[in-house]
Amino acid sequence: MDFIANLNTFGYKMISQGQTILMMLAVGAVVVGAILQITGGREGLDKAKKWYIGALVGFTIGMVAKPLLELFKQNMMF
Repeated sequence: MDFIANLNTFGYKMISQGQTILMMLAVGAVVVGAILQITGGREGLDKAKKWYIGALVGFTIGMVAKPLLELFKQNMMF
C-alpha cells in the first residue's frame, strides 16, 4: 500500500508543477497571439485565433488533470 501512496503523492506533485508551467505557457501563447493580431492585420487575426484557441484548449486540459486523477484514485481497487 505504501507504493500506491507514493505514486499518488508523486502524481499530485507532477500535476501541480505541470499546472504552474501550463499557466505560464498559456499566458505566453496569448501574448504571442496578441502580437500577431496587432502587427498582422487581417491575416494576423486569423493566426492569433489559432494561438488563442490553443492556449484555451491546453489550459483546460491541464486544469482538468487534477480532478481526473482524483476520480481515478477513488475508483481504483487493488
